[in-house]
Amino acid sequence: MIITEQYPCALVFLTGLSQLDVFEEAFRSKPFAFLLKPFDVQQAVVSIRLAVYQKKLETQLKNHQEELEILVKERTVELEKARDRAEEAIKLKTPFYQTSLFRFGNPCMEFWEFLR
Repeated sequence: MIITEQYPCALVFLTGLSQLDVFEEAFRSKPFAFLLKPFDVQQAVVSIRLAVYQKKLETQLKNHQEELEILVKERTVELEKARDRAEEAIKLKTPFYQTSLFRFGNPCMEFWEFLR
């Protein structure tokens, strides 16, 4: 299991080994930074601050995505209900209009005929 999946942390990998296979192994743990010994303290501080900042942004993005997904689901339910009500209204209006036009004719046409 990858440590970042179990713990919500900003991982900075620090090693004295510079072989490519070590980097590949570290890369699978999804680190935010990779430091080789000996390291400069200022470089380490900057890397750690960047890692914390990136983790914060990642968390904010994830939270925002979850909020948007909830809003989309809620809105979808609202739209489906509105669609169902509209379809029901159409079903109820269609017979009324058909019988009204049959009984009364087209009111606009009758008005134009009256004006002639």
